[in-house]
Amino acid sequence: MDQLLKKISRNGFRIVLAVSVASFLVAFSYAWHFKIQPSVDARAYDQISWQIAQGRGYDQDSSIGRPGPGYEYFLAGIFKLFGHHYQIVWIIQALLLSLSCLLVYDLARRATGSLWHPLIGIIAAIFVGFSPDLILSASLLMTEILSVFLMVATLWVLFICQEKKNPGLLVASGLILGALILTRGNAIFLSIPIGVWLIATKRYRDCLIIGLTVFLVLTPWTIRNYKVYGIIKPVNGSAGLLYVGNRPGATGELDLNYQQPSGYDFSKMNQLQADTALGEAGRKYILDHPLDFLRLTAIKATIYGSFARPFAFWPHLQGVAKKITIFASSLYAALTFLGGVTGLMVWWQRLKSKKESPEKFLLFLSLAIALPLSVIWLVVETRYRFPIYPLLAIGLGVGLYSYIANGRELAKRWRPILFTTIIMLGITAFDVISNFARIKSKF
Repeated sequence: MDQLLKKISRNGFRIVLAVSVASFLVAFSYAWHFKIQPSVDARAYDQISWQIAQGRGYDQDSSIGRPGPGYEYFLAGIFKLFGHHYQIVWIIQALLLSLSCLLVYDLARRATGSLWHPLIGIIAAIFVGFSPDLILSASLLMTEILSVFLMVATLWVLFICQEKKNPGLLVASGLILGALILTRGNAIFLSIPIGVWLIATKRYRDCLIIGLTVFLVLTPWTIRNYKVYGIIKPVNGSAGLLYVGNRPGATGELDLNYQQPSGYDFSKMNQLQADTALGEAGRKYILDHPLDFLRLTAIKATIYGSFARPFAFWPHLQGVAKKITIFASSLYAALTFLGGVTGLMVWWQRLKSKKESPEKFLLFLSLAIALPLSVIWLVVETRYRFPIYPLLAIGLGVGLYSYIANGRELAKRWRPILFTTIIMLGITAFDVISNFARIKSKF
């Protein structure tokens, strides 16, 4: 085993480069084979982006009712350069997944410090690049692949900034974080642990530069929204999800076939007015029913980490392809959450045993906590957990490498594995019991 680890150490970058190329080929081949036509959300992104590419801009409702405008302008740029062709989108999104493999590898190297071995980064890159969920996402006109790439890139540049003390890199980190927030509005919650981390490590100037850069990135869209709607709104309107996810009969998922709250005439409202009214109704319901809000939040937390929520229920998947996707996606979720959470525990134990500074680990941990917290108070869908995959993949890499390299020592520390297994199986069991009819209907 020692000889194998040494060989991997000598050829780490070559191996991860091969993983990256293979990930690109698999993702693009999947998209080319199924040739998925845009539907529902993807159709809306397609229409909005083509409209922008033609110079007609956003209409009022779609600009506030959909996550954006980051992904829409990303698509619009592709359409502007290459025409209204989905094939080029598949290529670029497969390339983003491939680049995410490389960034995750180097991010793991920078984050783990003296614990580093190339096998950690290779494992992390494999679990990102060959994620059945992310490969499927790369074939859709959806925000997920761009969001994952931007999140990984934000952390990667942020860690480089810590080492090189370059103001230009700080601006780059702020630009990427701002683009991430414009792509998925809930990513704004990630700025909290990042800001706290920078302040806790006494990097006040860095925090100020990154914060100002993010502010400047969000300013044009905020000004545009103020001119159109008369309110300050740096991201899309999502307050309505507060009612969708917290109301009588709520399931915790994005169910649009719900009974609208009484006292509002939605037929006379535009998108923003309806979103604002639903937000008010949601806040009122939470204040009037705090225990039910806690119950629903617990249900949404279990949906987030449940293995029984594969990313597999799409019209193009039928028969054997659907069964394979259900199995692969469920297995991937189980391995990633179990291995990732256990790996984070092992990472912490090894840092303590070596008496090393845990500051980078604490940023990882706080982000891994912030990501589910950013959505479970609203609604949860399987794709909402994709941004946590790279963090868990690195944790899995640390844990698996540690058990391979120090098996005898770490075999004695069986408690993290047992504890994590019990918790994650309990979460999945709770989800299945609470939502059995809904889960069964999808299969």
